[in-house]
Amino acid sequence: MQQTESLRLFWGIKVPEPLAGRLLALCPDSLRSVHPAADVHLTLVFLGDVVVERIAPMVEQVNLSLQKTALERAVTLQPGELRPWAVGRHRTLVGAFPVLTPELAMLRQSVMDGVSAAGVIGVDDKRDFVPHVTLGWLNGGAEANLEGQALDEGFTWSTDTVELYVSSGHQRSTDPCRYKVLKSISFVRS
Repeated sequence: MQQTESLRLFWGIKVPEPLAGRLLALCPDSLRSVHPAADVHLTLVFLGDVVVERIAPMVEQVNLSLQKTALERAVTLQPGELRPWAVGRHRTLVGAFPVLTPELAMLRQSVMDGVSAAGVIGVDDKRDFVPHVTLGWLNGGAEANLEGQALDEGFTWSTDTVELYVSSGHQRSTDPCRYKVLKSISFVRS
């Protein structure tokens, strides 16, 4: 039987490095696998493993879906909160969770529509997913010591682009995650 190559993918939005650095500085010392500021992003739609042959058709469908969306200007991501989120039984991430504005919800739905039109089923479809900026993972019982923290207006940023990322380094819990942008798509109609 022939093995089909797949990549671990998600659609996201780049967080500007100065802002990413400020977010990382708020994190507790108990975090592990903290990303460098250059890798910090907002995960908009998590797909998981996608067969390589399905990537190009999916990008085309997401591009078409974004062209149909009524976004005439950049989306401003508003501050929300920094807090832990239990992902599975033994994993807790610390993330920044933006306010899900109508524009951000519309952008997310447009990407999801394109993904679905290409016949790709994302992990989002199988769990309660919320857009978030992963800053790191908590060790052991550290989650008991971390409470939510409101983020002020200084954590606002705007974007007119969504990006398809490939992530690697998930083989062992000690591996650092690394991200590479495969495709950037501007969603603002001109």
